[in-house]
Amino acid sequence: ISSFLVVTITYVTLRLGLVPIPYEAFSLWYLPIGISAFLVSGSISGVLLCALNLGVSALVWYPFFKAYEKEALKEETVLA
Repeated sequence: ISSFLVVTITYVTLRLGLVPIPYEAFSLWYLPIGISAFLVSGSISGVLLCALNLGVSALVWYPFFKAYEKEALKEETVLA
């Protein structure tokens, strides 16, 4: 779900021209995501797009992390 949403959001924002399309591929995996987004896109809107994608991914994954935490706590109380 997260992968589909992030790709769709990115495609739409690039297609609408809200974020400039990068013309070169940079291998900047060692930089923080905000800095690499700014260097690749050359604008603050690229950083905002990355922040939006990160927020969407966090919202999608949050219920799964909470369910795992609930199961781990239940298992911890049984073992204690």
